[in-house]
Amino acid sequence: MTRKLVAAILAICCSLSLSSRVASAQEEGKGVPRVNVAIIPLDDVVDWHMLATVKRRLKEAKAAGARHVIFEINSYGGYLDAIDDIADVIANLSRSGIKTTAFIINKALSGGAYLAMACDEIAMQRHATFGDVKPIIATLQELPDDIKEKFESPVRARFEEYARQHGYPVALAKAMVSPDCLLYTSDAADELDGVDLGGRRII
Repeated sequence: MTRKLVAAILAICCSLSLSSRVASAQEEGKGVPRVNVAIIPLDDVVDWHMLATVKRRLKEAKAAGARHVIFEINSYGGYLDAIDDIADVIANLSRSGIKTTAFIINKALSGGAYLAMACDEIAMQRHATFGDVKPIIATLQELPDDIKEKFESPVRARFEEYARQHGYPVALAKAMVSPDCLLYTSDAADELDGVDLGGRRII
């Protein structure tokens, strides 16, 4: 009986202590719990609904004091204008001092890879897939090369910008958009623009 009474008293004391700390934190943060890291899922089709959701969740994360945002990506892509707008939002977080991480759950292809490249760093599950960002134009006819280039060039330019901003291999980023880009390896140790491949580098 005595042990049960002592246990009950300890439980009540712990509960009161926890309630006091939560109330104090809410009072200091005006009812908003403080966090350091926010996780935002980017799942399925990238569209304007996802853009609105990302903006809303980022507003909540900033209000809670988040200094690091992890985007959990699992997407084949979607609409280019929505993809471009979301990538801008993500890139601007980095420029404002909030760290961003893309965590690829299963796949980040096309627009999904575009969003990942806008982040400061990219992490992947062991069997996840990442890449293939060539813009797809819905048509039954083969387009001339100059028309294809018109669609690819702005995306390729953005990938180059993100690669330079976050320290990713620029040549590899370009090749993800334009399959015609050739990658070579070199044993030279003093290449400025490339990635270490165990003594060899992409240039």
